Amino acid sequence: MVNWLAPILGVVVLGVIIELISKDSRLGKFVRAIYAFFVLFVIVQPLPGLLNKLSTWQPKDMVNVNAGLVDNLTQAGRQNQIEQQLKQMGYPSAVVCISDGVTYIALGQMVTDTVREQIQQALEGEVQII
Repeated sequence: MVNWLAPILGVVVLGVIIELISKDSRLGKFVRAIYAFFVLFVIVQPLPGLLNKLSTWQPKDMVNVNAGLVDNLTQAGRQNQIEQQLKQMGYPSAVVCISDGVTYIALGQMVTDTVREQIQQALEGEVQII
């Protein structure tokens, strides 16, 4: 921003000096017209660089920022899905927590090894029943 404002400030100071020196003659009007184009050029000069930055922007940059949010939403959805499966299997008070790719399940009751294996087979990934 400073790199853009410094030349504008310099041009404004130069304009004040030109205004003090120039007279109302034809030559003074011509000098002021050239000065006006110069001011316009200085103000517009940074726009191509800005447009170039905008054209190189990719939507994937925004997706990378929000990847953690998507992971959390996906994980919560997966937890709800597993809880629904367990309710259908007859465990309505089951609580599911997924952490670091491991699914922890608290059934709220004792289960046999056979039932434990059935639950682990029904669910994908590493499952810990507590």
